[in-house]
Amino acid sequence: MGKVRFIRCTNHVLNLQFQKIISNFLQCSIFSNAFTRKLAKVMRYSTGINASLRKHNLPLIPYELQTRWIFKWRQVKIFLENYQAYRDRLGDVKDAGREHLVSRVKDHLTFDSKSIELLTYFVESCKIFDYLDSKFQENDYNNLPQVIPLYYLLEHFYKCCLVVSTGKEIHKLTKTMDFSHLNGPSTLSLEEKNIVLEAINDAHFCYQNYLSYIQSNPLYYVAVMLDPTAKHEQLYKAMNADEFTIRMNSVTSFIRSYLSEENSTRCEDRDAAQVSYEEEVCDDDYRSFNVHEQPRLAQLPESESTPTNDDNEVLKEWHQYQKEPIICGKSRKEA
Repeated sequence: MGKVRFIRCTNHVLNLQFQKIISNFLQCSIFSNAFTRKLAKVMRYSTGINASLRKHNLPLIPYELQTRWIFKWRQVKIFLENYQAYRDRLGDVKDAGREHLVSRVKDHLTFDSKSIELLTYFVESCKIFDYLDSKFQENDYNNLPQVIPLYYLLEHFYKCCLVVSTGKEIHKLTKTMDFSHLNGPSTLSLEEKNIVLEAINDAHFCYQNYLSYIQSNPLYYVAVMLDPTAKHEQLYKAMNADEFTIRMNSVTSFIRSYLSEENSTRCEDRDAAQVSYEEEVCDDDYRSFNVHEQPRLAQLPESESTPTNDDNEVLKEWHQYQKEPIICGKSRKEA
């Protein structure tokens, strides 16, 4: 069958993560009422309520899809944005003498201020899932080189949630994605915030299984390096310096192996001893590489990053590619 590498659907992984979070939330009565299908259904099939909503240009709460758990988040978001307006329209229906309709949805439109605050904290805390789910339905994001940035971003998000759940705060950032909203409002106690954070932290254990699979498959890191709009700079942004060194070593080993196979296929009479010797020298070079002792490759003067005579012949083009600047553009197509 040849070599096959399984690539998971990223949107599916996001969906499974959010399913885990929602499953924990539904055990709390506050969230179970907010996540119900009943209100969305009544809005559509009750002529009185539907007419009142249309008259005031209010959106219907979207139906969730059983296979798309992120719709639960969108339900609550729209619900909160229009909560008071929905209550006002329910009052109109009651004044029109249709109290039987009011009784059907009253429990789903009666929340105290603390519950609304907690639901708002949930929406703010979990908005990253909707953001990433939407992004990965765009052509510029729905491709293999984007997997590493996404997975490492989510790992950072989960770690931030763990920090806040212990009572510490996340500092606000202005030059990168900011997670200080996880701190929540001062009116919510740590115990109250942990209703949301513990559900997220529980999903983190499941997520680590997916992340470990990514980390054990060099193809994901190779894909970033082979994207001329990302390359090593994108990898460097996603991880600490020590891991960056490890990942670059694995990428180069993968490229070396691939190019060697291609080269041996084209030149079957190649001297095997010579290949073995050159690979051994190259391995030593990369094992001794220390990112803390050298400037980043993109910042090296051309003379410093030129391959030496000891470099494996099959890697010369690879070294040259790494020296080339990243192609700029607002999208992959534009670049």
